[in-house]
Parts: sequence; structure tokens; C-alpha cells
Amino acid sequence: MTPRRPFPFYVLLFLCSFAVPAFANNIVCIGDSITAGTYATGYPVYLQQKVSGYTVVNRGIGGEVTSSGLSRMSTEMQTYAPQYALIMEGANDVSQGVTSATVAYNLSQMASIARQHGATPVVSTITPNSRVAGIGSAIPYYNNAIASMASANGITLVDSYSRVVGNWSSLNVDGLHPNAAGSEIIASGFAEVISGSSDSGGGGGCFIATAAFGSYIEPHVMVLRQFRDQILLPHALGKWFVNKYYTYSPPLADFIAAHSWLKAIVRGLLYPLIGFSYALLFHPTMFLCGLLFLLVGIGLAFNRMRARRSLVA
Repeated sequence: MTPRRPFPFYVLLFLCSFAVPAFANNIVCIGDSITAGTYATGYPVYLQQKVSGYTVVNRGIGGEVTSSGLSRMSTEMQTYAPQYALIMEGANDVSQGVTSATVAYNLSQMASIARQHGATPVVSTITPNSRVAGIGSAIPYYNNAIASMASANGITLVDSYSRVVGNWSSLNVDGLHPNAAGSEIIASGFAEVISGSSDSGGGGGCFIATAAFGSYIEPHVMVLRQFRDQILLPHALGKWFVNKYYTYSPPLADFIAAHSWLKAIVRGLLYPLIGFSYALLFHPTMFLCGLLFLLVGIGLAFNRMRARRSLVA
């Protein structure tokens, strides 16, 4: 005869069921007003539409700096026990003059807390700021520090900055906050990581330039990546070239990275290509006019050479 369990046993079992985290499929988005959504829908809403089997929780707080995000990180993890913790903060730190090293450290600690609670941290770069020129020009340096920190700590990085900077004028509300289209692009970056279809943030793969400049998020490298994404990849021939480059360039990039003297030479060789890419991306009309004048000049010079040869003959 099987002994009957006492009534208190079932009461204890019932109470313990509430103590076990029931949020294993949560994705918690930690951030400031860019995450929360200011003047437009925040990216977490679009992320929910792009991932299945998860509940996306928007924990963006307007005006927050990374130190405040760090102070609440444990509470957020305990409350939601998520599978993923998406962290996109630092825009307000840049505005307030907090150093890039401090921002990177705070983000690394937030990621560490997420890991301690069993969550996978995903850190994003800071999105552009065209509202204040001085702040906007500083953001790439902060992002470089964030990318270096993520690489050193094995943290997945989503390069939201690179995804939107090329068309930022049409992707923001007030120079700082993304509009609906901008938020959806940011959401796509996180969704690719969660679905496993991303190369740690999209936009990697510029192996030689990354080896020469030291970081795949260095501003010169970012220009080349935008050229790849916006000019080459939309076309069949461009895709073919990029695929061949990915196949054959990694060993060469490794060799460049191991020799400081070679890095300087490669940077010098890349500058004309970077200038070409920048002009085509951001000043296409001026670029085409300049190209037209160049072709006309070459044609005139060629005709003069032919005329001189005919006179000599």
C-alpha cells in the first residue's frame, strides 16, 4: 500500500511552483528613451513581431545613463529571469560627458550580471546623434570602446549604429530618437542574433580593413562596410565579389594583423578606396559630377595626344 502524502506536502509543492522562474522565454530590453520609444514606437515592439516563442519586455527608461542601468540590472534580471538581456545604453552618457571607458565598463558589468542570472547578454552600439554635432562626432569613439569591450569579454555585439547611420536623416524623429523605420531596423539586428543568423551584429567581414585599423567599428572601416551593404550587396556582381573576398581574405588579414609595419602600409593603400566609398555614399551627385569631369578630361587629353601624333606623322 502506497503511503499517502500529508496535506502540507502538496501546499509546499504548490508554493514552490511560484518560486521557479516562469520567464525562461523572456527577452528583456534594457535601455534609455531610444529603447522606450520617444515620439515613435520603440524597437522592442518590432522585435516582438520578428521573434516567435518569446515575450519581449520593454524596460527602457528615458534619460537613463549606464550607471543607473547598472544599478537596476540585478532587479530586472530577478524580476523577469530572461533568456536574453538586450542592452542599448550610452547615448545620455555621451551627452553628459561620461568617458567612453566608463560607459564600456558599466555595460560590461551589466552583461556580467545578466550572465550571473542565466541570461545571454547582447550589447548594442550607440545610435547616431545629429541633433548636436559635437556629440554626434564623439559617438564612433564610444562605440569603438564598446566593441572592444564586447570582443574582450565574449559578449555578442549588435552594431545598431552602422545599421542606421547611412540613412539616419530619414530614420530619426529629432536627430536623436529613431522613428518607426529606424526602430524596425534596430529590431532586425537583435532579431538576427536571437535567430542565429547574424555575424554578431551585422556588418562584420571587412577582414583586411579591420586588421589594418584595429577594429571593425573604426570609422574608416564603417565607411567600407556601408559601401559593401548599400552599394555592393544589392547587386549580383557585388555579391559575387563579396563572397570571393570572404573566401580568400581572412588569411591575408591575419598576416596583416600580426605585423604593425604592414598595417600602416595597408591603411595608406585603403585611404583612396575609403574616400571613393565615402563620396559615393554621402555625396553621390558631387561624385558623379567629378567622375564626369574626369572622364571628359581623359577624353580631351587622349584627343590631344592623337592630334600631336598625326602632326608628327
